[in-house]
Amino acid sequence: MVKEEIIGFLKNIPPFNMVDEEELSRLTEEISLEYYPKGLMILRQNGPPSEYLNIIKKGAVKLYVLNDEEQEIVIDYRGEGESFGFISMFSGDRSRANIQAIEDTLCYQIPKEALIGLMQKSTVANQYFVKSFFLNFIDKTYEETRKRFSLIGQGDRLLFTTTVGELIRRQPICVSTDTSIRETAQIMSREKISSVVVVTENNIPVGIVTDKDLREKVIARGLEPEETISTIMSSPVIKVDSSELGFEALLRMIRYNIHHLVVVEDGELKGVISNHDFMLLQGNSPTVLVKDIEKQQDFDSLKDVKRRLLKIVSLLLREGARAYNITGLITEVYERLINKLIDLIKKRIGPSPVDYSLFIYGSGGRREFTLIPDISIGVVLEDTFDLNLLNASETYFTELMNQLESAFKRLGLSYEKQEVLSFSADNIKTKKEWLNYLRDSIKGPFQLNPAPGLIEMRCIRGDSSNVESLRSYMFEQIKYSEEFMDYLATLTVNNRPPLGFLKRFVVEKSGEHKDQLNLYLKGIKPIIDSTRVLSLKNNIRVRPTFKRLKELGQRYGFELADDLNHAIDYLYTLLIHEQITQVEAGLEPTVFINPEGLGNFEKKTLKEAFQLTVNIYDLLEKTYRTERV
Repeated sequence: MVKEEIIGFLKNIPPFNMVDEEELSRLTEEISLEYYPKGLMILRQNGPPSEYLNIIKKGAVKLYVLNDEEQEIVIDYRGEGESFGFISMFSGDRSRANIQAIEDTLCYQIPKEALIGLMQKSTVANQYFVKSFFLNFIDKTYEETRKRFSLIGQGDRLLFTTTVGELIRRQPICVSTDTSIRETAQIMSREKISSVVVVTENNIPVGIVTDKDLREKVIARGLEPEETISTIMSSPVIKVDSSELGFEALLRMIRYNIHHLVVVEDGELKGVISNHDFMLLQGNSPTVLVKDIEKQQDFDSLKDVKRRLLKIVSLLLREGARAYNITGLITEVYERLINKLIDLIKKRIGPSPVDYSLFIYGSGGRREFTLIPDISIGVVLEDTFDLNLLNASETYFTELMNQLESAFKRLGLSYEKQEVLSFSADNIKTKKEWLNYLRDSIKGPFQLNPAPGLIEMRCIRGDSSNVESLRSYMFEQIKYSEEFMDYLATLTVNNRPPLGFLKRFVVEKSGEHKDQLNLYLKGIKPIIDSTRVLSLKNNIRVRPTFKRLKELGQRYGFELADDLNHAIDYLYTLLIHEQITQVEAGLEPTVFINPEGLGNFEKKTLKEAFQLTVNIYDLLEKTYRTERV
């Protein structure tokens, strides 16, 4: 091997790209090259540990485990520049997973002693590998938790380990923007396809046409078949990258109410996938539930939504879905349900006296509902000087929300001990009133106590520009308000994680939840709130917590970002598992867990997650004035 070639490769791979060149040069003297043919099992679950850190030069490997039913659960796929074998090499006892070459694979191998020597001399390398170990530790604990709560099934191909690129069954059929409708229909008939992609001269997708477009836009409207296809194409195109997981693409279909997605790879057109592809993959698509909600014409027809949603969530957990996939789906279902219920209520009480925008904020704004959603709603009314109209509007929306709450109870979506739907008449304001309230709240937060989750407001009905302009106004005002940032930080750090002396869990000492802890309030919320503060500091405007942490890590070098993302993913997953178990036992779901009911590995991971919160609180207390209550 050429030493310069190895150095050149490693200089593009973290953490070696940050290691002193002299140290890197010494390390390369210990590196060897190993070839693994496609299909070879490199490491076996519970087999001997790896003797090397393997860095993939070319090819790819699959990491998976087998559960008690011998079902294959894929943990990860790794390709060029990624590594494997670190955990088993350092533990020295056994391999935790099966690692198989899925392509002919070449790996640079670093012996254990050589890597230890590098970590002792390089702080950067040491921090990187210790951090990587923690992330993998979280992943392993997640798998143990998933196994403990898993449902027995045959194990379909998983939506959560299959990339969008793997779903593509053929090359895309494309037409140019000036192709006629007639010619396009003939191509679709000849190729037996349900859609074509409309592209420019440079093969850039600018639109898509489906068989539904031909029926509804051509036949129904009586358009001439010689007109160009650009007159009926749907544009702009909703795209998805081939590397994204299937379930993420499925959520996008649900969100935009579409049945086809254009797939791109490195910016170039790769193919088209449809809802049918997901039905083949999974056997039953969650889009069916969403479509059924929208078709119903009375309240009683919606009574089955809760049961079906629980069944889907159980399936997602069994298939190994990550928390942000599950909370995203639950949020989408509740949004559609709220809008359908409002449609039905309007048939009773009539239309609103004025135009309006309806928004949700907090966990709904972040798309992070669990099975006990905390639905906080606000209304933006159009500005008017007519006091009678304003009074009528307030009366109207108060009645609307009362009936919405009654509908939730009627459908079994409310819980006796947990508030699901939160609404106050104070949240009905004109746009001007909202602007004034937000300005005053940001200037004097300790006096007005605004809800921190308002920064995550997201429109679900009406003109979204009204809500987005309010949110943009908040970001602009927060830039100049140290007091508001102190307020958010103070609220955050006053909610302490449940770790006591010698890292013992702090649990309820009496009452209904004796010996339990509130996992949402004391585990998940601290990470959400801390992340919100750090995101506002850096003007990060995405809403979901995992996306905020991703930006904090990638754009701003926040060292705890990956650890926190894995921790909150694990905590959300644990909470939803517990809620599903409670429902299946005929109990009302809660946000409490008994830590003594967890395995040793889970307890340790829980403590590590809580300790991360302690660490980030230290950072907030050093940055902001948090002594005020």
